[in-house]
Amino acid sequence: MKKLAIAVIACGLAGSAAHALETLPPAAAAAEVATPPTTSATPSVASAPGALPEPLATAPRIHQRGGWYIGFGVGAGGGRARIGDESYTFEDLLGRSGTTAAVNLRVGATVTPKLLVGFDGGAIGAIASGPSEIFQLNYYDLGAMFFPWERGAFVRGAVGRSVFTIDTDGPVLAGNGTYGGWNALGGIGYAFWLGKAFNLTLNLDYQAHFLSGSGAIDVSRGSGWSAWLGFDWY
Repeated sequence: MKKLAIAVIACGLAGSAAHALETLPPAAAAAEVATPPTTSATPSVASAPGALPEPLATAPRIHQRGGWYIGFGVGAGGGRARIGDESYTFEDLLGRSGTTAAVNLRVGATVTPKLLVGFDGGAIGAIASGPSEIFQLNYYDLGAMFFPWERGAFVRGAVGRSVFTIDTDGPVLAGNGTYGGWNALGGIGYAFWLGKAFNLTLNLDYQAHFLSGSGAIDVSRGSGWSAWLGFDWY
């Protein structure tokens, strides 16, 4: 009798549970039947609050100026000197055909990717033989090169010491002397990159020289221009 009562109670409980599951919505019933175990996921570094984003990789620069530079150049040029009350070109002073040339040397520091500062020196000369004649303007300057777009076109400026040398037995003048002073230089140019740290440059310069000194020839001023090809290494 006891066994029969226990069986009846068990059947009643099972029926009540089945009826309760049938009355629940499908989603709730599924959750009630089997609830998956929950795990605590550790947030990643990128999604953690306050985490900094990873920096984007930047491509290496193909052309790069180092902390210093050195360069030289060769080309053609001409000059003019004020002697007494007259102004003469080098060709006038030679009185015949001669050889004119321009050279340049520069070395300095890369201050910024756009600005270079350093020594800027060179010479413009005219030479003839039979009789021998030499007219030469030297400049020893502190100069700067500025690249508005970091490469390509640039402008130059410099100021410094001037030395004008005359040694002639020619038909126009006879005598010799060395005249010192100072000068201001301005120029423009364009730089072509060859490789990672080498520039081939085209340069056009103009110089104004203010001179004084003793000699058989009275020289007070000079000027010069030059167009030359430069080779710069950074």
